[in-house]
Amino acid sequence: MTGKLFLILGNSGAGKDAIMDYAVNNCGNLKKVKRCITRPASNTEEYTSVKKENFRHEDYFLSWEAYGKFYGIPFEVLNGLNHGDNYIVNISREALNEALNKWRGAYVIELTTPIEVLRQRLNERSRESDEEVRKRLQRAENAPIIRSDIQVNTSNPDVSIAGEKTVKFIQKIIKL
Repeated sequence: MTGKLFLILGNSGAGKDAIMDYAVNNCGNLKKVKRCITRPASNTEEYTSVKKENFRHEDYFLSWEAYGKFYGIPFEVLNGLNHGDNYIVNISREALNEALNKWRGAYVIELTTPIEVLRQRLNERSRESDEEVRKRLQRAENAPIIRSDIQVNTSNPDVSIAGEKTVKFIQKIIKL
């Protein structure tokens, strides 16, 4: 039996990590993918820091570029999927088609959040410069419509509301 891959997409500040953590903690058989990113290590986000000059796209099951940085999903995820493990991973819209082509059993969870809520969250986390926040909000306003299996609104500060909707969806799919 092959595993299920849940692709979580949403604008910067939508709460992707919070929703993924909630899902992993409340679903039985689900693992969160730790991405590789070409940016310095951070205490506020889980990823493996990779130097840009060492990043090779062919070293990853899935890779893309966004905001001038490279992102990669390790091949261990593909191996786990082939052995029946279920994963949830934060990816970019730019990587969606490639992800769907590489793993036919993938499901898309799109997080939706009003621009003003995104602005507030981005400013509160103080991870990006004012210019980077402006670019991320502009990108959010111009985000293309995607094919998703479920949309989850994350505007409520209580993560359990969006988290429970996500968990119910994932549990239903895993039982198939």
